[in-house]
Amino acid sequence: MEQTITISNQILTLNVSTTGAQMTSLKCGDTEILWQKNPEVWNSTAPILFPICGRLWDNKYLYNGQEFQMGIHGFIRFSEFDIDEITSDSVTLSTNHTPKTKEQYPFDFTFRVKFTLEDNKVNIFYQVTNNDSKEMFFSVGGHEGFACPEGVEDYELEFPDDEFIIRRILSEGFFNGEEEKICLNNHKLALKYDEFERCTYILRLPKSKNIILCNKSRTVNVGLGNSTCVALWTLQDRKYLCIEAWCGCSETEGYVKNISEKEGIICIKSNETFSHEHSISVPNVSE
Repeated sequence: MEQTITISNQILTLNVSTTGAQMTSLKCGDTEILWQKNPEVWNSTAPILFPICGRLWDNKYLYNGQEFQMGIHGFIRFSEFDIDEITSDSVTLSTNHTPKTKEQYPFDFTFRVKFTLEDNKVNIFYQVTNNDSKEMFFSVGGHEGFACPEGVEDYELEFPDDEFIIRRILSEGFFNGEEEKICLNNHKLALKYDEFERCTYILRLPKSKNIILCNKSRTVNVGLGNSTCVALWTLQDRKYLCIEAWCGCSETEGYVKNISEKEGIICIKSNETFSHEHSISVPNVSE
């Protein structure tokens, strides 16, 4: 049964659901930082992506010659998590493979998530352990939606260490082999709904280790940690922007091969563990 866990410090209050280990609210004082899910718009807030990030061509992949079916962003966001530990400012949750997950993904695993509050920052830690006797292949990432009450076009994104970014062009959600160079204005990208309507921004290996979403009234700083790809997503007139820190990459158009050959895939041996971390901080929030 789904539960909601609340942790807090003097600055932040975080709610986490045991379904998908999804953050459902992050408040700084009375100000909500995360999009609040709405079934008529987008019925998620901050899903976790595993064992893939993005879509698979025809929703399928191959492993050792066998075909498997899996929907967009994998299944972990629908999994029920156990509560391993709660303190006043942290919570750790975990889930394991089940017969149902093995129909989609033929590996034994443990997936652990830890959220820790540190002053004005949330540290987010994902840990994947291979409990199988064979090598395990996967991608993992976050998909936080940040509230933009005035509309996304009132905001800009700052890439502190980039003069330009390289955007992969998608066709129906798949990389079509084309890229474009986008020159930034003083490290900043103006946000336009028409550009998101054209396709999601998929950025491979930006130099910046953090991305800052800001306007006159609020600032959210997303630390990318050890991410290898960043996805930026919204749709026309929606009042949120997703900044997605991935260890993985979107699928190439027409690609149906062994998952071990997928671009950006992570491989860990039996009994090995892989960790992915990123963060959210709110240095300036006002009504």
